[in-house]
Amino acid sequence: PVVGLARGGIPEVVSSPQVGLLVDRLDAENLAQALLDCLVMAQDPATADRCRRHAAQFSTEATTERYLSLYDELL
Repeated sequence: PVVGLARGGIPEVVSSPQVGLLVDRLDAENLAQALLDCLVMAQDPATADRCRRHAAQFSTEATTERYLSLYDELL
């Protein structure tokens, strides 16, 4: 699981609390708590596979296919 800042495009990638947590602001307390929570999540054996499957949606191959499909649709 990852910790990301709840700004920009990060919430689109970290779109489920099962793969990571978002923090609203970067202060030590919020960041530390999110990191500790992610460490607890990582203890679940299913978390690694769930995160890997989620990340695969953003691989070069997967995003290339989506871009090509969109370009075909637009043309």
